[in-house]
Amino acid sequence: MQQKVLIVDDDAGIRDTLSDLVRLLGYSTSTAENGLKAMELFDDGPYLCVFTDIMMPKMTGLELIKEVKARDVSTPVVVITGYASVEMAIDAMKYGASDFISKPFKMKQIEFILKKVEREKKLLQENKRFSEELTLHRLIDHLSGQLEKSVEEISTLHAISDKITRLKGIKDLVNTMVDVAGEILDTADVCFYLLDGATGKFIDLDSGSIAELN
Repeated sequence: MQQKVLIVDDDAGIRDTLSDLVRLLGYSTSTAENGLKAMELFDDGPYLCVFTDIMMPKMTGLELIKEVKARDVSTPVVVITGYASVEMAIDAMKYGASDFISKPFKMKQIEFILKKVEREKKLLQENKRFSEELTLHRLIDHLSGQLEKSVEEISTLHAISDKITRLKGIKDLVNTMVDVAGEILDTADVCFYLLDGATGKFIDLDSGSIAELN
C-alpha cells in the first residue's frame, strides 16, 4: 500500500508541481489550498508527512503545524519555503516542523526528505509504543503489589479468625491478641486496653486484670 503525503499551499502551481514529483517517487498525495481544508483531509489519514507553506489564508503554516502535532505528534511536517523566507522556516521548526524544502523543487531533495521522514516517523512511533508498554508494565507491577498486599492481609485475618474460633475464654482471647499484634507490629511489647462501657474508663489488660475478668 502506498504511503500518503499531504501537500498544503495556496498556490495551485506549487501544489500541483510538488504533488507530481512526490507521486513520481511512488507515494500517493492529497492536496489542500489552506490549513482548514488540510486538517479535514488529515483527519481522514494517516499520512506519512505533511508539506506546508507558511503564509496562507484562514490558517497559517505555523498554526497548521500546531494542529497536526496536537493530533499526531509522530507525523513529520515539512515547510515549503522560498529563499527569502528561510528564516521563517527555521522559526517553524521551533513549532515542531521536521525540515524545510526550498523552491524551486529538486527531485533529489524531495526524495532525501521523504526517506528522512520515513525514518523519523518510524522512530517516533516506536518511542510512543515503548512509552505505552512501559506505562502498562508499571501499572501491572503496581496492581501486582497491591494484590500481594491484599492476599497477605487476608491470610493474616484468616489466621486470626482461625485462632479466635478455638479460644475458650477471655484470657485466651487477650493472649492471642497480644501474640498476633506482636507478630504484625514486629515488637515484643504489646499492651491492650479494654473500654468499660459502664464507667467509660480503660482497663489495662495485664495479667492481673485478665485474671479478674475470668
